[in-house]
Amino acid sequence: MRWGLGDFFWIYFVGVVAGVLLASVGYGVSGDPAGDPGALTTFLALAGQFGGWIVGLVVVSRRKGRGSLRGHAEGDGALRRLGSPD
Repeated sequence: MRWGLGDFFWIYFVGVVAGVLLASVGYGVSGDPAGDPGALTTFLALAGQFGGWIVGLVVVSRRKGRGSLRGHAEGDGALRRLGSPD
């Protein structure tokens, strides 16, 4: 795996930008006053931020990692080693 600090910074930045953009949509749709976001605006901001982070992690995992965030525990016997009675 070849993840680095650069990947962390661009993934973080993408999440923050997505959160700000979706929060702006939330403010526009709900008409909340500035500095007092409602439930819709807060939800969209959080969904954008965390969604951006997850999408960024998936992209880096497919480009530089193993292709999945789940890993490969199914095929290497890792679950058996963690306490299966076999």
